[in-house]
Amino acid sequence: VRLFEFGQTFVPTDDGLRQALQVGGLLWGRRHAESWHAGSDLVDFYDAKADAEAILSAMGAPTKVQILRGAGDAWHPGRHGMICLGPKKMLGTFGEIHPKILAALDVKGPVVGFVLFPGEIPMPKNSSKKKPTAK
Repeated sequence: VRLFEFGQTFVPTDDGLRQALQVGGLLWGRRHAESWHAGSDLVDFYDAKADAEAILSAMGAPTKVQILRGAGDAWHPGRHGMICLGPKKMLGTFGEIHPKILAALDVKGPVVGFVLFPGEIPMPKNSSKKKPTAK
């Protein structure tokens, strides 16, 4: 199962709250539909990462990113990452949902997901600058 949502959320700031656009996704169950030639592998960290990177690419995000840790308490401590353009510019987070959250919801895991922040994607640089012509 793969669920995706795109919409406005409230983000805390120093001045209170502001609205920000976010893209989220949750994945669980088998990686592929059951068939004689597909394996029975369950979704994992890498499936969430691949979906997050594909969506960021479709939105025009740079391809050179850093994967850092420390995304927050909702993620499994050793199975998550932040997609960043440096230490202070985060484009999104992805990984396995924390086992305590799954237990509290009575959900059998693993469940993986991602949250992306389209407003953090830098505008492309204008590469069509015309060079002055000699007269």
